[in-house]
Amino acid sequence: SYFNQVTEHYAEVWFPSGGCMWDTLGHCTTCNYGAPVAVGLDAMVGAVKIAAAALQPTTDLLWVSAFDTLHEREVPAEARRRIFEVLATTPARTILTEAHPVSVRPAAVAECVELLQGRTFGVQLGVETMDEFVRYACVNKPFSNSTLERAVRTLHGAGATAWANLIVGIPFLSRREVVSGTVNSIRDTVELGFDQVVLFPNHVKEHTVAHIMATAGRYNPPDLW
Repeated sequence: SYFNQVTEHYAEVWFPSGGCMWDTLGHCTTCNYGAPVAVGLDAMVGAVKIAAAALQPTTDLLWVSAFDTLHEREVPAEARRRIFEVLATTPARTILTEAHPVSVRPAAVAECVELLQGRTFGVQLGVETMDEFVRYACVNKPFSNSTLERAVRTLHGAGATAWANLIVGIPFLSRREVVSGTVNSIRDTVELGFDQVVLFPNHVKEHTVAHIMATAGRYNPPDLW
């Protein structure tokens, strides 16, 4: 578990879970979440309770996640319900979490919205890039933009907002491809209907395919600065 009061208005909470299913399946060339031990419901909820008690009263935006909060093999429905009941007691007016696009289900999203009692519920989807080939070949996330479109429609239909997470610095591309690809992806996510876009500068982390290839001299990460 992890809590960080980033500013007086924004805080972040990681709560423990059984780990990211997609990582277990070998997806995501830049990710090193790994597969931690099994975590009980009380540990998940307890971590959020501890963080909620430490929030500054001025906190308006609260980010709370494990890896894929809407995937019930990772965060069981009962744990999710109890966590969102805790979040409804915080001063935050906007609650953010993250999920894989295929994990977005109308009933689960609507339940979260209801539990938050009038707060805005936003879900960050790991889009990474709107170029389907690059998303598959460079990031190893094999889902289509039509899957994203369905997820956005589902979120909006259930009363939530859709946030697109984009990687700036997708591995195995040139600097020119990184810049032009990110610009195009920002435009395309907005056109698809996303409400917000979040940019994540990529860095090469140990225990990933990208790190193995960079260490072997097969890949030179572009300088993002």
